[in-house]
Amino acid sequence: LTLFSVNLSRSALTPAIDGEFSGIATQNGLMVQAIIDDAIHTGKNLRNYLQDAYGNYDEMTEEEKRTRKNSKVFNTDIQLDSYNIENYILNTAWSVIKNNPDICAVGTLFEPGAFDSAIREYSIYVSAEDAKNKKAGSMGPYSEWSNEEFYKLAKDTKRTTISKPYKYGDITMCTVSTPIIHNERVIGVVVADINVENFSKIKTTDDKYETMFVSILTGDNIFVYDSESTDFVGVDHSTLIPADEFEEITAEQAKGQPFNVRSEKDDGTKLNRYYYP
Repeated sequence: LTLFSVNLSRSALTPAIDGEFSGIATQNGLMVQAIIDDAIHTGKNLRNYLQDAYGNYDEMTEEEKRTRKNSKVFNTDIQLDSYNIENYILNTAWSVIKNNPDICAVGTLFEPGAFDSAIREYSIYVSAEDAKNKKAGSMGPYSEWSNEEFYKLAKDTKRTTISKPYKYGDITMCTVSTPIIHNERVIGVVVADINVENFSKIKTTDDKYETMFVSILTGDNIFVYDSESTDFVGVDHSTLIPADEFEEITAEQAKGQPFNVRSEKDDGTKLNRYYYP
């Protein structure tokens, strides 16, 4: 009778607990999605403006084409249309960072000579501190960032991309990158940086379940965030679990639907993992 009661209770409790944790995973997934969507939206808005602005040069009068104004970033005289574009980028970046605590920096990086003939290697980068003071900086020489994942991947694929987590100064971040395309050629990339620490706002604990923990992975199964330790950030998930278990997880991930799996740690501790894409 005792065994029957235990099994009956287990059969009732397991689906209830599964449902509860699937709900937590869904809630967290939607919150993370909202953070990423904001960064994507920022990049696409700037990209769309820049692509339109590049098509307006031929409509300018000869006098407007000859007019020069001083760049606020490089202290060099640039064309009027370049000056207007620069102003738009700066004001957009200042506003986005001020009003969105999840985005810690916004930048626009151009291919050599693509922005203005007076400044061959042109880039704007606005950090949170810059936004407070309505300032901006440069990313430095083209050679220093052109081969970085946040620039090169978006340029090569001509698609919006999200980088693996990396350290920039004192901040661990992921960068959402959106290519700027003119006449079918990538002339630059808009970047919006997300501070990985901001993912801590998701639900990571529950009084009823003391052993609960939460992780966020990239599509390539690299840890972006882990509620137990920062040591896992940037680590490949496949190095932490058995190969057959990882294969099962990736097969489910490929379906693009929520799922859960039963697994076991190296010390024999049993785990239930709940995933939401």
